[in-house]
Order: sequence, then structure tokens, then C-alpha cells
Amino acid sequence: MSNEKFDERFDQAFEEAFDAAASKVDSPYPAPDTKQQSWQKIKQQLDHKKKRRKRKQHYQIAGVIAASVVGGAVIFSPPAMTQAISPIYQQVKDFGDGILQVVSGRDEPKQEDYSRAKTPPPPGYFDDDPEAEMHGYKENSAVAESNSADYDFTLEEVKQQATFVLPEFKYIPEGFEFDDIRVTELKRTDPINWVTTLYLNDKGQSLTFSIHNLADGRKVTVGVLGELSEITLKSGDKGQFMELSNGHNNVDFIHDNLRIIISGPFGKDELLKIANSMEQ
Repeated sequence: MSNEKFDERFDQAFEEAFDAAASKVDSPYPAPDTKQQSWQKIKQQLDHKKKRRKRKQHYQIAGVIAASVVGGAVIFSPPAMTQAISPIYQQVKDFGDGILQVVSGRDEPKQEDYSRAKTPPPPGYFDDDPEAEMHGYKENSAVAESNSADYDFTLEEVKQQATFVLPEFKYIPEGFEFDDIRVTELKRTDPINWVTTLYLNDKGQSLTFSIHNLADGRKVTVGVLGELSEITLKSGDKGQFMELSNGHNNVDFIHDNLRIIISGPFGKDELLKIANSMEQ
């Protein structure tokens, strides 16, 4: 039985048990109010976990960034590389067969010559920095689980703790409403360097904004499976449009010290319209 089906059946069984127990709190046993409060506390905890699972499923469907494919595919041939302007750069590695890796950071990437190598490099060799912020996505997974799973941050709390000014997007496609915000910090009081916001419509489709602050020298590495083309926004910011195999296409660009990835079930024109509506 899958975890999802198990969770659904467990929730149903628990709620039935809860209703049965709650109906008996007016029995002659002492302290019925205490019993009812205890049951209510447990039910609140269960509801909170169910909400977490629902959010996680939406983030997985969202396709903030497609499955990471760095690894086995890397060993077949050295990647072709392109590079944007400094001091903030975006380096695109094309491994062939629609397998791409996009690296962003402040320091110039190393341009190494692999043409004379007699044997292929080991898996993971092309990861620029072992400490780079690598999204370790599994096959058919779209987004990693947030490290802040135990915290509920409001939008205002994120704005106060973020190390950057959160950009606003004036255009959101019709039917999509703000649903959730996630950060990656291990402690609730840590400065926030990476924010992902989630919008949903009544069909369960998702629109996500993933924003990374590169100002402190960190790198962000993203693996995608699809096709990539260069774009230039009205602001002059340059980036890529990623047409992904999972149907959630991305616009990925650098603005000042921020790497911004917008993902949703839209074509290029609609994603560019969203990106061009950005204000900061």
C-alpha cells in the first residue's frame, strides 16, 4: 500500500475513533472537559500534519525545478558550457539528450579541458563545488522538501527575516491565489536566503516563485530535463526559458543578486508576462 493511501485510511480511522470518543465525554467518569480538550489537541495536531502533506504534494507537482539528472548521464560526454556576465554568472552545462544543468553564483566558474582525458570522469565530477546548494531531486520528483518543515512562516515574517527585498509580481494569472510560502533555514531565527512561494487555482494547478540570494557567495545548481532558450526581460535582465518534460515550464533569470525561477503550467509568453511584471 502506498504511503498516501495509508495516510488517507489512517486519517479516516482516526477521525472515526475521535468522533466515537468525543461523543462519550459526557459520561459519568470524572473530568470530561479535560478529556475533550485532550482529544481536541490531538485532532489539531493531526489536521496540521494533513495540511503539511497536502502542501508537500503541491510542491512536488509544482515543478519548481525539474528532476536532477546529474550523475549517470554525466559520464558519457563532457558538457558544453555557456556563461553570462559577471560578477553574478549563470553557467549552462548541456549534457545532451535534453539534460541540462544551470549553475549560478558570484565567483567565476572554472573552465576545465576534459578533451584529453582517457577515461570518463566519475559521477558528480562536474558539480562545481561540493558545498554548492544542489537540489538533490530524485527521478520524477520536482522539488526538495524544505528544511523548515516544522515552521509556519507568514509572508510578513519572511519579509522581515529575508536577507533581500522580496520582489512583487503585479501580474498573476487569473484563478491563481497565494497559498503558502517556504524557506530553507534550519532554525526559525536564521536569516532567510531562499524563499519559495506557492500559488494554486481551483484545478489544483500550481505556480511557484523560487528566489535565491547569491550575495553571500553561495552557488545554486539546478538540473533540468528539457529544452532551453535564452531570454531578455524588459528590465534588461537575462536568463533562460526552460521547456520541461514534466509540463511545468520555467523562466530562470538573474536580477541584481537574486536568482529567480518562475514555474507553472504555462507557455513562454505567459511566463515572460509574469516575469516582466516584477517590481522591487
